[in-house]
Amino acid sequence: MSEQTNGSGRNWWEDQDQMARFEQRMSASPLSRRAVLGLIGAVAAGAAAAACGSDEKKDDKAKATTAPSGGSSPAAGGSTGTTGEKLAKDQVLRSTVTGDPATFDYNFNLYGAASNYVSAGLLKYDANNNPVPDLAESFTVSPDGLKYTFKMRQGSKWSNGDPITAKDFEFSWKRRLNPATGANYAAFLFDIKNGEKLSKKQITDENEVGVKAVDNNTLEVTLESAAGYFPALVAYLAAVPVHPATAQKNLDKTGTDVDKWVSSGPFKLTKWEHNKSFEITKNENYWGAKDIKLEKVTYLIV
Repeated sequence: MSEQTNGSGRNWWEDQDQMARFEQRMSASPLSRRAVLGLIGAVAAGAAAAACGSDEKKDDKAKATTAPSGGSSPAAGGSTGTTGEKLAKDQVLRSTVTGDPATFDYNFNLYGAASNYVSAGLLKYDANNNPVPDLAESFTVSPDGLKYTFKMRQGSKWSNGDPITAKDFEFSWKRRLNPATGANYAAFLFDIKNGEKLSKKQITDENEVGVKAVDNNTLEVTLESAAGYFPALVAYLAAVPVHPATAQKNLDKTGTDVDKWVSSGPFKLTKWEHNKSFEITKNENYWGAKDIKLEKVTYLIV
């Protein structure tokens, strides 16, 4: 088991260049600088576990515990909550938001102001903000820190029943980087080889970008330089996928209505009365659905 290093044997958070690059990647996110530094501290504390996701069989420990309030939830812990209280028979949450979401398509617009619980990525943050497996069951890193190989979790499906594959992530990350799509926050993925060049129109061939689905179950990512923080980026919302066929059909309207969205996460969008309310319900196709007790969330737009 090896720690996340910068390619020269040191932990990446001890390298000023990598620290600066990580802060730069996260700078345009909704997170404050304090929150970003908190992530760095959490990743540093749990680096060995995060870097060895392929060897530890952490699936059982990293089961979904997500609720729309964020983080771990008593509603995801079993028939009783984390303090032993008995859960309500009807697992329904009602909440409020201050405006109609722009989109549920976080692959296109990170600032869609919707519910991020309809999306899942290769990795996710655990309760201590350490990156752990989600739609990927494991990943490995080359000795020089330049290549990450993610193995997809077998049986993962979109909410419509389509399998979630490595090709979906290749499509999605290149969609974020390609200026022709109009997606924002492309700089988040500039650690990927030739990602910045594609975004800035210095190259036009997407095949030159260092993200490739070797097969349906294997995603290979080549970086410009060693970036030990890369798993922390992969776990963030800007790295979640979009359903390719839905995006190809609806383009920049993807995620702007129920019939224009397919979910990869623990919840799916089932109802949306614009400027009034929207509803997400448990996605039975999500790999960790059996561990999620909450059945539905209704958001009133006020």
